[in-house]
Amino acid sequence: MKKMVLIILVLLILAACQPGTNAQQAQLAIKCETLYRTSTVSSDEPLSTSSVFELRHDQKKFSETYTDMEIMAQYYQDDYEGRSMRVSISDPVSGRQLASFLYQFPLDEQPVNQFVGGHGFTGLVYIYHPESPAELQFFCELQ
Repeated sequence: MKKMVLIILVLLILAACQPGTNAQQAQLAIKCETLYRTSTVSSDEPLSTSSVFELRHDQKKFSETYTDMEIMAQYYQDDYEGRSMRVSISDPVSGRQLASFLYQFPLDEQPVNQFVGGHGFTGLVYIYHPESPAELQFFCELQ
């Protein structure tokens, strides 16, 4: 009988140590803004294209293709790995990856926007194409 009580107690402790369910996890809404410039050679050239998009538990993927770069953002959430967002920038012609960023969030609490000036939790990120004068900027913030 003591063994049975001990086994049940161990099982209860193990169950309590498991990651939370989706209902217990704080839901995230992420807003990102991209700014693309075809050339950084002239300082007078304005940012030519901008996009604003949101990632949520029900809208998990976004991509936008510009002349020399493509940005793809994807939101992941599961009980074991937790919540994360990956942003990848690639060359749209060759498919070669130019940069990749992984942002991981706590499973059971809301993360915070840590950068002042409205640049959210990523800060303002600049990516330059290695073979053209193109520039892509992005930042993401929690809503």
